[in-house]
Amino acid sequence: MAEQPDYFLPGEQLVIREGWRRDARPVHRAARVWAPARLHFNVIDFFRMRPMVPGGGGFGFSTTGAVGQVEVRLGGGPAAVPTARHLARLFGEMVGYDGDEVGVEVVHRIEHVHGGFGSNVTFNTAVLSALNALFGTPFSVPELWDILTTNFVENADASEGHVYWGMDTGVGEACLQYGGLVWVDQFARFVGSADTAGLCVVTAGGDTEALKSDRVRAFGQGGAHGIGDMDERESLVTICFDYQRAYHERVLDFLERRMKPALLRNDARAFLAHGWELNEVGTYRVMEELWRPDVVRGVMAVAREEGALYAMMSSAGPSIFAVADGRAAAERVSQALEARFGEFFSGFAVGEAGVKMRIDLLEA
Repeated sequence: MAEQPDYFLPGEQLVIREGWRRDARPVHRAARVWAPARLHFNVIDFFRMRPMVPGGGGFGFSTTGAVGQVEVRLGGGPAAVPTARHLARLFGEMVGYDGDEVGVEVVHRIEHVHGGFGSNVTFNTAVLSALNALFGTPFSVPELWDILTTNFVENADASEGHVYWGMDTGVGEACLQYGGLVWVDQFARFVGSADTAGLCVVTAGGDTEALKSDRVRAFGQGGAHGIGDMDERESLVTICFDYQRAYHERVLDFLERRMKPALLRNDARAFLAHGWELNEVGTYRVMEELWRPDVVRGVMAVAREEGALYAMMSSAGPSIFAVADGRAAAERVSQALEARFGEFFSGFAVGEAGVKMRIDLLEA
């Protein structure tokens, strides 16, 4: 059994590197952030995934098919959501402001927590990016990405009001901050992105109870929230590490020789086309261990038959995505998947791929 994560109160265990403290003052009083869901596929190195140290890497892009919105105001705090309160105190400590004066209203949160749409990383990125905007952007985008990935926390399922150190690859933050199809390497370094103009994404939330394998059922929480704060670590040290030992060198070689050239020439379609072959050695194999393999294989087969450029489960699943060239093609893929697998997936949606988050400064 994996060791239980340590829970702590918001504002404790802040990580502030040398050079992150800034003399900044409020310029605006309120901001609303529109943040699309992030889709993440193929962790490059599970051995580098650990709390407090970003790593593992992978690829991803956002989708407007699922969107979160938060409103951040100076005054009216403290924030009710533990992670928001933690990040407000972190930012306040860096710029010399009382973080408990920050109010955070969740206008709409991305559903399917621990389901693969990045609801936690999207929320964290939105909150800290809004605070940065309110104080006149004292931190650059690369600095903000560094701060977020170094201080990635999640709300504790098992201890109300507490947070815990999550495991972050940095892919989600890059999707929202840079846009396009992003590549973050196993050392948590942003390699680059490819233009996704014209690409649309089909997404659907998976039914955890109907999809979970016997291995997921054996986890501590029984997979009640997909891969939750206890389950994620148990899966990492068993299924994911076993996969890593077997396929790591083959994956690195394939990425370097086939997929990186497509990214460097800014060709997202060619990159995604290689994804089907990547699935033979990539973390698609982990998805077959976590979730019902017959359904996982069926989804990929139908998506490909209907013309999808690529399809996969996002993050640790059980949500799925399929990328298509244009909305009409995406709608066709969506209809076929819902007709065949509607008993396992719901909330089918089609959105644009690779759109950055948007920050609107409001009148106080």
